[in-house]
Amino acid sequence: MADDRYCFLADWFDPQAAISRRFQVLYYPSDNSVELYDVRNKRHFLKRCRAENLSVADMYLGNMITVMSRTMKIVEYGDAYTTRALSSNQQKTTALLVSGHLSKLGQIVDSIYKNGLKITKMRKVEISSTEAFKLFESDRDKSTFNTITRAISDGPVVAMELLGSDAQQTWISIIGKSDITSELSKEVLNRISESILESRRIGKNTATYVGTTCCVIKPHLVGSGMAGAALYEIQKAGFEISAIQTVNFSKPNAEEFLEVYKGVVQEYPEMVEELISGTSIAIEIKGPNAHAAFRDFCGPHDPEIARVLRPNTLRAILGIDKIKNGVHCTDLPEDTILEVEYFFRILDQS
Repeated sequence: MADDRYCFLADWFDPQAAISRRFQVLYYPSDNSVELYDVRNKRHFLKRCRAENLSVADMYLGNMITVMSRTMKIVEYGDAYTTRALSSNQQKTTALLVSGHLSKLGQIVDSIYKNGLKITKMRKVEISSTEAFKLFESDRDKSTFNTITRAISDGPVVAMELLGSDAQQTWISIIGKSDITSELSKEVLNRISESILESRRIGKNTATYVGTTCCVIKPHLVGSGMAGAALYEIQKAGFEISAIQTVNFSKPNAEEFLEVYKGVVQEYPEMVEELISGTSIAIEIKGPNAHAAFRDFCGPHDPEIARVLRPNTLRAILGIDKIKNGVHCTDLPEDTILEVEYFFRILDQS
């Protein structure tokens, strides 16, 4: 309905005061507008205004949203109406792809989106046998215990949090009998999500930092459900996805990451706004002459030019314009390790 209004509680970390502030976020889907109410001080913080970067699909528990350059985390539904209206379509489940699935990561991710789910968190990790036993200790009496612990400690795995209507059953229908999470209790699934995807206490990311380069699938592509298509094209071209994780940029993070373009590229402010507009996927790309080969594979920065000169490149296929051009790839060879380390050493530990 035109007058629908959803209410959430969201936390924003104020870097100047070094404290977390809670806001009531009122979201109006009819015109993608929001208003903010400061819960602690009991006053309006932001009058109703358009938020071009938001849609109702972004308004779910645990998501990071950006309003007026403030990146905040949605932590609760704010009223009974919002809970009733949205909670049934916002069921979450945890998915694990073991090493045998990873050569088809792009196809699997594409199927996830095509079946109405979205990936809210993703991380590729190596899990030791000790960590595996710790994760599954409450399921120790099950006959599948040894098989499962071996499966996730024998090679890298990709852990994902999936969101959507009837998320668990939809995921099982996508991955079939090879899914190991169907054998796990809800307690174990919650432990996997918390320890691998939230606190990141368990699992070492798989970045190698040697002979690799960096790729970022931008929010507009992730939000439109086309991340799987990008991953598929990358793998089809023969590149190895040696590390991968979802990233939600704050404005300071985005400005820091794109600082090399400040004062050089006219579109720098718009590039920052694109990165903070939603979830990105950071990837370490591995392959022969990785930096030059992958940069060539991505094509010209402007997709319109790419479609004329290099129609088979990734930006020509998936890009829209100079800002929403599908992916970021490292421009300068001396920046490759810096960018990979930024995601998989700095942000992965924060």
